[in-house]
Amino acid sequence: MDVRQLKCFLAVARIRSFTRAAASLFMSQPGVSQQIASLEAHLGVRLFLRDTHSVRLTASGELFLETVSRMVQEYDEVVARMRQAEEGQGPAFTVGFFGATETTWLPERLHRLRTLHPGVAIRMKRFSLAGLAQALKEGEIQVGFTLSVGWKDDPAFRSRVLRSSPSVVVLRPDHPLAGRSSMTYADLRGQKIVIEQADQAPLAVETLERRCARHGFALQIAQWASDFETILLLVESGVGVAVLTRHMVESYPNYKLRCIDMEGEDAVVQDLMVWPRKSPHPFLGRFLEAMDG
Repeated sequence: MDVRQLKCFLAVARIRSFTRAAASLFMSQPGVSQQIASLEAHLGVRLFLRDTHSVRLTASGELFLETVSRMVQEYDEVVARMRQAEEGQGPAFTVGFFGATETTWLPERLHRLRTLHPGVAIRMKRFSLAGLAQALKEGEIQVGFTLSVGWKDDPAFRSRVLRSSPSVVVLRPDHPLAGRSSMTYADLRGQKIVIEQADQAPLAVETLERRCARHGFALQIAQWASDFETILLLVESGVGVAVLTRHMVESYPNYKLRCIDMEGEDAVVQDLMVWPRKSPHPFLGRFLEAMDG
C-alpha cells in the first residue's frame, strides 16, 4: 500500500467515477483501476461496488475513507512543511521577548539567521511577562525569551537556561542604603517598592511578595509601573526602590542609579528560552540550532 493508491482511492470515492477520477489525477482509467485492485488485494476487502451505471463504496470502503482522508491530508501537510523548511520558506516565525534581556546577543544571531535563510520571515514582538507566557500557550509566537520569575513550568513546553543574573536593588545614589555592598530581601523591610503592574507580571509580583513574607514582612508597593523604563524613571524620581536584575538595568545606562546585588539562593533570576515540545513550524529546529552558536 502506498500514497498513490490511497490518492486514487480518495479520488474515486469522492467523484464516484473511475473515468473522471483518472482525469482529475492525470492518469489513465486502467491505471486507476489497477491501483484500486492492488489496494483491495493488499487489504483483503472490496472497497467499491461497481456496475455499468455507478460506483459505490462498500461498508469497508466507507470505514476506510474516514481514516484515509486524514492520513493523506497529514501526509501532504508534512511533505509541504519539509519542502518549505528545505527551501527556507514557510509561515512567519515569530519570536517573543521581554524587555532588554536579549539585546546583548540575540540581534547578532537573528542577523545570521536572516542571512542564511532569507526566505524566512522572522518577526520580533515585545510582551510583558504575562503577555509572553500567554502568547506561547496560544501559539502566537514560536519561541519566547523570558525570565524565570515570569514563567511557570509547563509539561507542554521545553525551556533552556541562557544565563543567570543576580537580582539587584535599584535606588538613587543618595538613598540611605546606597552605600551597602550587598543586600538581602530582609533589607527591604520598610522600603517602598516600585513594581510592574500585577496584570503584566503576576508571577514576578507573587514571587516578591512571597520572599518578603518569608522574612516576616509584607511588600509595600509605592507605585505600579506599566513598563521597565517607567520603573527606572520612578526610582530616579525618588518614589521608591525596585528589585530587578543587573543586566536589565545595565541595558539602560542613561539612568543615574545605584544597583546593589542581593545575596542568597533566591536572589538569582534566570533568562529562559521557551518553546513548545510539539511545534508545527518547520523552521523551529534551525532557529534552536542557531541559538546554540
